[in-house]
Amino acid sequence: MKRVRKKPLLSAANSNINIPEDVLLSNICIRLPAKQLAQMRSLSKTWNALLSHPSFIQSHLDRSINTNEDEILVFFYNVDFSHREPCTAHPSGSPSEDLTNLIKPLPGYNSIIGSVNGLICYLKYYSYYHIHSLRIWNPSLSATTALPPYIDIGVYDPVPSFRFGFDPKTSDYKVVKIATRFDSLNFMTEEFLPVEVYSMRKDSWEFITERFPSHIKRIQDLDKVHVDGYDGHVHWLCYVDTKHMLHTIIAFDLNLEIFSEILLPDCIRSNCGRRKALGLLSRNLCVISCNYYDGYDCEVWVMDKYKVASSWIKLHVLSGYSGDIIPIGFTLNGKFLFGHDRTLALYDPNAAASKLFKAMKPVHSSTRVAQYIDSLVWPVNVKHKL
Repeated sequence: MKRVRKKPLLSAANSNINIPEDVLLSNICIRLPAKQLAQMRSLSKTWNALLSHPSFIQSHLDRSINTNEDEILVFFYNVDFSHREPCTAHPSGSPSEDLTNLIKPLPGYNSIIGSVNGLICYLKYYSYYHIHSLRIWNPSLSATTALPPYIDIGVYDPVPSFRFGFDPKTSDYKVVKIATRFDSLNFMTEEFLPVEVYSMRKDSWEFITERFPSHIKRIQDLDKVHVDGYDGHVHWLCYVDTKHMLHTIIAFDLNLEIFSEILLPDCIRSNCGRRKALGLLSRNLCVISCNYYDGYDCEVWVMDKYKVASSWIKLHVLSGYSGDIIPIGFTLNGKFLFGHDRTLALYDPNAAASKLFKAMKPVHSSTRVAQYIDSLVWPVNVKHKL
């Protein structure tokens, strides 16, 4: 059988350089930064087709995630409306180093909703409690898109709860909006309103038939790092009693668009004297639980089998600290980010050592964190990107 030789994509007229297409993509282009690859798309229709193909974009993304040893973290400051820098970037291995020149900071007052596959979803505000728009941003490409407005169906809590995630079954990025009628006098949720979901593939919002679980009394929306949504689910830490003492987790399947409940271990279900945060550790759902006053008492509970309550495993990841510990979450490489005495710190469980972000601004309740991942994923449906 005669073997068909692939036509080289790159060749020189006066030399013997001939690089086959598959070699060029899998060994050379895949190692280049997303911004440079985006510029190379303009070389020709062939280059544009190859570098825009979903399989190449996914391969480039997989390599970015798997080779991202010295992770870059982006910190967003939205505590006030002053002219301070809206965000800074720092490598996890050298927290004092400033890499903010890698990204074009977002202007104005913004609040991060989630971060998945190099895309960062955020709220842009007119002013405090007045939302201008929802946006999705790829800092690698300096590309941003504004989502169409969601539907305002009445008087409710002025800032709905949003989650941003990726549905691997349909290769679709989605934003979930949970709005409530809220009794601000008694600090209680009166009613959960119909749930609205944005689909990037459709570039539209739609109400779904599934309602948020009615037995939930309030959503605890205090998470500071959002690395949710990688496995096709997003999560909320919620209260199930009127005194806000008992916690549970509500999960949303981005593909089936249904809710389910995940029970916490009995020993941390109570809110007594403990601060909690949801996160992912090695792609497993986890809950970080810290004592308000004794920082060394900081536990991480990892769910070994998703949605199996009996599979929670307790890990002790922090020791040697006293005072108030604010759990923030885990990086993709399994390092624990936390606040300690208004300073950010990063704990490496393998080395059993912490590093302080001394050059960082003081930690505030409004500080949010997202992971920088070099990505070719466009923040809008390809059919609408131009």
